[in-house]
Order: sequence, then structure tokens, then C-alpha cells
Amino acid sequence: MAKGLKPGFVLDEFTLGSRDFVVRTPKKSDAEGCRCHVNRLVKEKAFILMQKRVSAGDERKWLAGTIRGNAAGRSVTVVVETGGEIVGVAAASVGGMKAVAHVANFGIGMSRHRDIGLGTRLMKLMLRLARRRLRAKLARLTVYAANERAIRCYEKVGFAECGRVPRAYNHHGRYIDMVIMARRL
Repeated sequence: MAKGLKPGFVLDEFTLGSRDFVVRTPKKSDAEGCRCHVNRLVKEKAFILMQKRVSAGDERKWLAGTIRGNAAGRSVTVVVETGGEIVGVAAASVGGMKAVAHVANFGIGMSRHRDIGLGTRLMKLMLRLARRRLRAKLARLTVYAANERAIRCYEKVGFAECGRVPRAYNHHGRYIDMVIMARRL
């Protein structure tokens, strides 16, 4: 694996519409911004695994682990910021076992500024980072079958459905299929 990424390292800066965006690695001081981001997703009942609000302590623990993973080169986690607010988080990580060390597992969550190409741009960046920094050969993710917006985004960047697990997600009492998607890097 490549050398790790330092906290606060800027990977991309761009403008979409009239908004300026920065994509960078998270830093310790992002705990509250990340917590607000995920809690917005929880409140709107977004298609994420988290279904209860995250406490400040839990977010600090998650962030500390994320920063360690970035530094060690085991993962690449980034935040998307605009106007001083974190509006997205994306992550790619590889497994430690040799048999799957070439497979990068992806996750992304956008809490603001959807349908303007931000998710697609972020996924393209994450695919490059997985290939270059994690030396991954295959990208894999899972998504709620009902999350059509996300599925369209993933298809735009080359992912294809390769499997489905019926009723795998319990989304606030409603069972939804898990779609497994993959693409070569």
C-alpha cells in the first residue's frame, strides 16, 4: 500500500453551480461537522446503515479510527466541505486478508447538494484513490435497492450489479434488498 494521508490533506477543489467545494481527508476538529452530517442523514431516514443519531463521543471514536486508517494506508476516507460545512463523506478500504486485499469496499453519504453531479465527481475521485493509494484491482459496494439515485450514480462511474440479497436491510421496519455492485479498477 502507498504511504498514508495526513489529516486535512486537500485532494480536490472545484466549483459546481455557484458553490465552491473542497474534498480533503478529515481531521480531529471535524468531529462535530461529521456528526452533524450523519445526523442529518439519520433524520431524513436516508438509505444508510445508521438509524439512530450519533453522539459526540461515538463520532470522535469513529473519526480517530478513520484518521488512523488514512495514516496507515489501509483506507482512504474523505470529507466534502462547502461554506465551512461538511456535506459528504466517502470511504474506500481494503481487507487485510491476502485473498481479498485487492478488493476496495466503498461507502458514500451526501447530506446536501444532491443531483448536481457532486456524488459522481466524488466517486470518480475515490476510484482513482483506491487504485493508486490502496492498489486495489476491484471496487465493491452494497446499496439499498430502493436507493435509485445512488444506483444511477454508481452505474455512471462503471459499477454493475453482480448480486442481490433479498430483504438484507431493515430500514426503519421495512425490509429492502441489498444490491451488490462491483467494477474493475
